[in-house]
Amino acid sequence: MSTPHVELELGEEDRAFLQQRVGLHAAISFGLVCLFLLFDLAGWLVLNRVVDLSAFWPHQWKGVAVEVVIAFGLLGSSLAVRRGRWGVIPLFAFDGAVTFFTCAAFAGLAHHAPTAALPMHLMIFLAIQTVLFVHAAVVPAPPIRTFLMHAFACAPLLYVAIERAAASPADGPLEKWGIPVSIATWALVFAAVSALLSRLLFRLRISVQKARRLGQYQLEQKLGEGGIGVVYQAKHALLRRPTAIKLLRREKVGENAIARFEREVRSTSRLTHPNTVAIYDYGRTPQGVFYYAMELLDGPNLAQVVGVNGPMPSARVIHVLRQCAGALAEAHEMGHVHRDVKPENIVLCRRGACRMSSRW
Repeated sequence: MSTPHVELELGEEDRAFLQQRVGLHAAISFGLVCLFLLFDLAGWLVLNRVVDLSAFWPHQWKGVAVEVVIAFGLLGSSLAVRRGRWGVIPLFAFDGAVTFFTCAAFAGLAHHAPTAALPMHLMIFLAIQTVLFVHAAVVPAPPIRTFLMHAFACAPLLYVAIERAAASPADGPLEKWGIPVSIATWALVFAAVSALLSRLLFRLRISVQKARRLGQYQLEQKLGEGGIGVVYQAKHALLRRPTAIKLLRREKVGENAIARFEREVRSTSRLTHPNTVAIYDYGRTPQGVFYYAMELLDGPNLAQVVGVNGPMPSARVIHVLRQCAGALAEAHEMGHVHRDVKPENIVLCRRGACRMSSRW
C-alpha cells in the first residue's frame, strides 16, 4: 500500500494483513458492545434502587436485545472474515457494512428510547465514536475513505435526532434543533480526527514497508531461519520477479565471516549450471547487513519428498543424483566446495529439474 490510488493492488502480505485487521476490528467491537451492555444493565440496576424505573423496563429490555444482537453479529463477522482468502474489494465492502450496521443498530437504541433527552443521545454518540476510533486505529485505509465512512456511519443517529426534534413540542430553535446540530457538528469533527489518525498510521505502515526494502527488493514474507541468517520471499521493485533474499546476521557470524561470504557469493554468482540455484544480486543495507538475492525455488526439498512419499525409486534417485553431480562438477572446476550437501539443500523444482542451494 504505497498510495491511496493503488490500494486495490495490494501484495499478498498486505492483503492478508488487511483481512486480519478487519477481523480484529470486529472482535474488538464485540468486546466493546459487551462492555456497553454490562454498564447499561449495571446502571439501570443501581438507578432502580433510587428511582422507580418499572415503566421504562420494556424499553430497557428492548435495548438489551438490540445490544445482544449487535454483539453476536460482530462475533460472527469476526469469525467469518478470518476464514478463507478474501479479496481486497470484498474486505473493504464487508468492513464498511459491518461498521455501518453496528452504528445504525446503536442509533436504533436512541430511536426506541422513551425520551429524547440529551444524555441518551450523548451515550449513543460516544458508543458510536468509540467503535469508529477503534476502526481508524486498527484497519489500514486511506484518510479520505476513513473520513467518508465515519461521517456516513453517524448518519443514522443524526436521522433519529432530526426525527425527534421535528416531533418535539419545544418552540425555540436552539432547544428544538440543538441536539441534531451538535451531533452533525461533532460527527464531522470526529470524522476529521479519525481521518488524521488513519493518515498517520497509513504513513507509518508505508515507512515500515520502506524500511523493509533492500535496494530494489521489497521483502514480503519469511521463508525460513537458520543459525546465521534469515531467508525472505521478496520481489524486485521494477522486474516484479519472485526472489529469495538471505540476510546474514552480523552478530552471529562476525564481520570477517561476512566478508568471506561476500567473496564466495561473488564467485558463486558466476556458476551457470542449470541445476545450481541462480544468484541475482548481493549487497549491504545502510545498516551494514549483508544480503544476497537468489532464485526463488518452486518446489519441496528432497527430505520433504522422502518424508511424505517414502524411499524414491532407484531410477528417480539416479536422475536426481546426476543433476546434483553436474552442478557440483561445475563448482569444483571453479574451485568451489559445497560444505553442506544434504537432502534439505536439494530442491525438486516443479519446472522439471532439481537445484542445489548455495552453501559453498
